[in-house]
Amino acid sequence: GTIRAADMIAVHPARHQDPRSDKNEFGTASLRKSKAEYHIDFTFSIVTTAVPWISGQSSIHGAIEKWGDGSDVHCKTFDFEAATEGEYWLIFRGFLLLHRDACSG
Repeated sequence: GTIRAADMIAVHPARHQDPRSDKNEFGTASLRKSKAEYHIDFTFSIVTTAVPWISGQSSIHGAIEKWGDGSDVHCKTFDFEAATEGEYWLIFRGFLLLHRDACSG
């Protein structure tokens, strides 16, 4: 599959608190539910809209708010783990820049 930058809602490091968690848990729900072991410092999730964003809709910011409110219907997550800290920062930074670029226009 593909991920369009315009559909990205968040780039969420596993070591950051999940804004959707009532228990102050870290990482995304999909990452916490995974049976695979992962290194929290080398793992992050990309949160995207469940339906591709269509130009002219109200705003990607509405989708961001729905993710923060806990709506699984509107979002999908893709979890990534890098082998080293250097690889983590390279990949994480790339996705973060794509997300910021998409949000600004």
